[in-house]
Amino acid sequence: MTTIKKTALALSVIVLFASKSFATSATDTATSVNYVTVAEGPLDVKYLGEEGDYLLFEVAIKSVDRKTSTFVLTDKNEGEIYSAKFNKNKVQTIKIEKTGNQELDFTLTVGNEKFSKSFNVQPTIVLTTIVSNK
Repeated sequence: MTTIKKTALALSVIVLFASKSFATSATDTATSVNYVTVAEGPLDVKYLGEEGDYLLFEVAIKSVDRKTSTFVLTDKNEGEIYSAKFNKNKVQTIKIEKTGNQELDFTLTVGNEKFSKSFNVQPTIVLTTIVSNK
């Protein structure tokens, strides 16, 4: 009986700390995304959630005196994923394939200034136990 209580407690803790969980199968994957704002400015990045095997982010770039801005998205493990130049306001949704533990850096360079936001993606597995009466 003690083992069942410990297992139930451990599963409850996992479910409480998982950012998203789904009770549709015996083993589900939830993704926890944490972010750090390094600098305030013309770059705004929001985590929108998951879509299948992809993470969704909304990136908003605000033009600074019509200067050309360089936007770069990098993954610590994969390197540069995406880059573009902008000279006007832009809002874009970016889909990134989930590959396990990821460190994503969104960086905008305007002249000599850099603005960035970083996201740490940690997938977790949530086990669901189903007991039925026969």
